[in-house]
Amino acid sequence: MAVLAGTVALVALTSAIAPPASAALFGPPVAFPVGADPVSVAARDLSGDGKQDLAVANVGSSTVSLLLGDGNGGFGPAATYPVDGAPWSVAVGELNGDGWPDLAVALRDANAVGVMLGTAGGGFGPAVRYPVGGRPVSVGIADFNTDGQRDLAVANQDPRSVAVLFGTGSGAFGPAALHGPGAINGDLQSLAIGDINGDGKLDTATTAEGISSSSLRTIRSLKLARAKRRR
Repeated sequence: MAVLAGTVALVALTSAIAPPASAALFGPPVAFPVGADPVSVAARDLSGDGKQDLAVANVGSSTVSLLLGDGNGGFGPAATYPVDGAPWSVAVGELNGDGWPDLAVALRDANAVGVMLGTAGGGFGPAVRYPVGGRPVSVGIADFNTDGQRDLAVANQDPRSVAVLFGTGSGAFGPAALHGPGAINGDLQSLAIGDINGDGKLDTATTAEGISSSSLRTIRSLKLARAKRRR
């Protein structure tokens, strides 16, 4: 795979009022340099200054870039954090209860998810790895079992499954439980979390790229919540 210099592009909304169908809703993209081959981006106030910042996973340089926002749509130079294992997806959430956002990074070539705990001012510690299935490509953060602690959901390509790791509230996670192996055709590419069926419990949706077509699969979290309570 060729290693390419990377940028993250900001496309700003031009108006809060719906424009005519022929009008452009967004302005032209503005590029900000990051690491090589960026493949995932997440937005959040990471430094606690009330302004939105960006975290970017760069698979080509095995790094995560952090860009602090100025509140006007601009960003400062990227700070770089080395993260071995081919970072393929990044998610932001508060994982250890200290009030600072943390990062979860799907490490495709390490068969693991890396957790980088945030520090005051928008910095991050080294990635602590937790094994998941093979070739994880997407990660999300949510409280699946409603215990008030953030958990992780990770889409794996081998086996084709969604791994769920329950959080302890200290920034650590229990062993991964695999859901859906053998039921998904094609290689998983992306994962999203939401209450899809309106029962008040979170579900996961994944896209799967296969020979015939792409598919959307959901794994209802009712079983995940029950499994947690029985332990």
